[in-house]
Amino acid sequence: MESKVRDSFNSLVAPFDLAIVFLTIGAGVIFATWGENKGDSSGITATLRTDGRSKVKVALDTMTQDPKIALLGMTQSFFEGAMYIFVFMWTPKMEPLFENLPHGQVFGCFMACMMIGSSLTKYMQQFRGLPAFYLRELFAIGAVCLGLPAMGGTNKYVVVVCFFLFEIVCGIYWPSMGIVKSKYVPEEVRATIYNIFRVPLNLIVVLVLANLGTISDDVVFCICAFLLGGAAFMQHLFFQMVGSKTGDAAKPSDRAPVSEGDPPGEGMTVPFAAVVLQHESCLTAERRPFA
Repeated sequence: MESKVRDSFNSLVAPFDLAIVFLTIGAGVIFATWGENKGDSSGITATLRTDGRSKVKVALDTMTQDPKIALLGMTQSFFEGAMYIFVFMWTPKMEPLFENLPHGQVFGCFMACMMIGSSLTKYMQQFRGLPAFYLRELFAIGAVCLGLPAMGGTNKYVVVVCFFLFEIVCGIYWPSMGIVKSKYVPEEVRATIYNIFRVPLNLIVVLVLANLGTISDDVVFCICAFLLGGAAFMQHLFFQMVGSKTGDAAKPSDRAPVSEGDPPGEGMTVPFAAVVLQHESCLTAERRPFA
């Protein structure tokens, strides 16, 4: 459908304009049928009024007292940084390899691979244990998938297979990391901690993309491979802190207190709610030289 719209209007941006229509319809349906989740105002807010700390201060104190959370956040930043760089870089990598590259079909295959990866998550847990154990292997596979295309003379079909495998890795990553974060990141400051680690994530992406004119595409993919290798190493350290293949959460006594008045372990327990599998699709953009 994307290619037909593009050809009908003779414009590369026409499919994105059409997406506005569907997004508007979706927003209307959500507004009409979904109830607002306002959360529990008696939890962390009341605590903050007692000790005078902001949510950011509570989140930073939590990470200081529980290094597993900081390590998990940096692992997320490294992996997602490599993934978002890949979103911008797959087109300039594949265009010289294939004449008249069908961008829409390739992107559709990427999304199908991501969906396959998400569907494989339950089997990964059955055969490899919980995500805290197998994520380090997953990151290492991702590093190989983006490292091979960086080597000169790599066969074009090998590049395609590597990109498809990396999308499968991304599909497994989203629900798996969601499970891990739900068990180890305190619910009371979860959103604040996530936002804190978006800072290094965006910094990584911006620094690499801002220097595309001075570094080659192969160097960029090498950077992505190193980021994924770093994520695998940090996930290994995280697994050692957890201490078991089952990926059991830390005991309440090991958790940092939310407020200065709380005894250790109080207010930091995370409910073992079911994690909804999330599929995140990323818009792809072709890199064009500035006028």
